[in-house]
Amino acid sequence: MGAVINAHTGELTQIQTVVHVDTFILPLNSVIPSIENHLSMQSRNLNGTILQTQLTVAYSMQCKGGLIGRNCDLICNEAVTNTTIAVCQSNITNFSYTCTYMKNGQVQNCLPCSWGIVQESYCQNSNEGILTLSATSAIDVFVHHMGAVINAHTGELTQIQTVVHVDTFILPLNSVIPSIENHLSMQSRNLNGTILQTQLTVAYSMQCKGGLIGRNCDLICNEAVTNTTIA
Repeated sequence: MGAVINAHTGELTQIQTVVHVDTFILPLNSVIPSIENHLSMQSRNLNGTILQTQLTVAYSMQCKGGLIGRNCDLICNEAVTNTTIAVCQSNITNFSYTCTYMKNGQVQNCLPCSWGIVQESYCQNSNEGILTLSATSAIDVFVHHMGAVINAHTGELTQIQTVVHVDTFILPLNSVIPSIENHLSMQSRNLNGTILQTQLTVAYSMQCKGGLIGRNCDLICNEAVTNTTIA
C-alpha cells in the first residue's frame, strides 16, 4: 500500500502497486448452486499454480431472480401428476425439461423434452403423446454465443447472445432397460451427427423415479405371495 524507494538513488520506483503473487483454481463444474434465500457455504483448500502457496476459501453459489437449475436458467413448476417432478423451461434457450426436486428446492436429473411438455407433467413425443423411455431419443447440440458478432466490413452488430443449432444425434433407447431408483447405471455410446456428421461420445443413464419400475417406469409392483421371484 505504501511506496518503494530505491535504496541507492532515493528514487521513488513504486507506489500503491498490485503484484501478482499466485493463482488458485477453484473448479465449479460439480457444484450445484443453492436457490434464492437458501445460502449454502462451502469450503475448499487450494494450492497455488505458481508458488504452490495454500489458500482456504469459503464460497457459495446461488441462483437469483427466482431461477433454479445447475446453470440458474430454469423456471420450474411442480408436475400436475407428481409433485416430486419439476416441469421446467430455460429462460436462455426456451428448451423444456422434466427434473426431480432436491430437498432444498433445487432440481437435478433434468431430462430434455425436445417436443415440449404434455399434460403439464411429461415430455411430449413427436406425435403429441407422452414420450416413453423405449422410444428413440434425439440429442440436439446447440452453441450459445455469449458475446456479440460484428460484421468486420460494416461494423454492424449482427448477432448477440444467440443460440445456434450445430448438429443432431440419435440415441436409440429401445433395448435399454432403465435402472431402479437409487441404483444408477451409466452407459456410453459413440454417435454420428445427422447434419454435419460430427461425432459425439455420450455417457448416459436411464433411471425410474418415484418408486416406479418397469421398462416404461410406469409399474408399481409387489412380491407375489406364493413366489417371491414373481412381481
